[in-house]
Amino acid sequence: MNQNQPNQMANRPLMPPQPPEPEYRFRWSIVAVVLAVLAFFWLRDGVDVSFQVQDVLDYLRIRHQDKYVQLACLGIVLIAVTLIAKTMRRDSK
Repeated sequence: MNQNQPNQMANRPLMPPQPPEPEYRFRWSIVAVVLAVLAFFWLRDGVDVSFQVQDVLDYLRIRHQDKYVQLACLGIVLIAVTLIAKTMRRDSK
């Protein structure tokens, strides 16, 4: 009887292992980003401006101020895109 068991195992077709089903995870980082943006807009309405970017650029005696403002805006946009990409990436842990 024990001799038949190895033969039965050998006759069985080999099945590749099934990959596990993807597990759904709630992404708290998306909620945190949305709440941070909402909090920013809420706080922005209640804050009085003590200085402007124009004042800082004048103090530093920068000649082409519009180019520096555009460069700063580009940097902010690139940082925002990077943070969004890291937040939306599937393999984030």
